[in-house]
Amino acid sequence: MKYTTVAEMLRESAIIYQQVKHLPQDERRRVMREKLLEDEDQSLSQSSPRRRSTSAAANNR
Repeated sequence: MKYTTVAEMLRESAIIYQQVKHLPQDERRRVMREKLLEDEDQSLSQSSPRRRSTSAAANNR
């Protein structure tokens, strides 16, 4: 998800935190990191689909 304001990012983080606050701290960190990276990957793939394919091609050399 691409955020247009810091408030949107904080709101989304708070929602994720509410879902994972019952977990032990290490597990909570891991889950939040995964969710935030997942959101970042989705926004990257939506904004620049060519970027991913060129980096994949570079990795194959």
